Amino acid sequence: MVRTDLLLALVKSGAGADELAFRRAAEALIAEEEAKRHKALASQLSDALTTRRTPRGNVATLARSEAAGLVHESEPTRRLTELVLTRETRQSTLDLVEEHHRRDLLRSHGVEPRHRVLLVGPPGGGKTALAEAIATEVSVPLLTVRYEGLIGSYLGETTTRMDTLFAAVRTRPCVLFFDEFDAVAKERGDTNETGEIKRVVSSLLLQSTAYLAT
Repeated sequence: MVRTDLLLALVKSGAGADELAFRRAAEALIAEEEAKRHKALASQLSDALTTRRTPRGNVATLARSEAAGLVHESEPTRRLTELVLTRETRQSTLDLVEEHHRRDLLRSHGVEPRHRVLLVGPPGGGKTALAEAIATEVSVPLLTVRYEGLIGSYLGETTTRMDTLFAAVRTRPCVLFFDEFDAVAKERGDTNETGEIKRVVSSLLLQSTAYLAT
């Protein structure tokens, strides 16, 4: 029998038009059926999920959403094998990619793949290239934040735009890349910063914690 919690999650997310929650519940259900060796049913469920259309009123693409001016979207082509990386960085990246390729299995055990990565290094060190390679390996678009559109001059404007950005990208699998992250991620204890930038950082931390990229 199908687990009651999965059926309940599937119905609740579908009724509430929560596309991301619906997909997670469906993927967990597919993984469970595969584990039971119900290959035909799992295949049918997977096909149905793949061909399922985004409900009307949902944000189908960022180009049609309020977040259109906040990100630059590109189809990544760079592969991980093309990059020169340290052994530790390469292995960590491979582990991350594998988690997303096997997310159905992880979710069937109540575990989520990792969705947040902090890349640290000097300018020109390859952070952007690595973000693109990760997007390529998990077969999703690369969305790079445009700070000229994100950061506003009025009180509360940047936080509002950031909320809009995260609400939009939650509707689709992607890699959301904050290049030059220190443009918004200032230290909250910095006495030279205003209360506005502290609210922006707090909002960013909360959104990043709640946001699941794929």
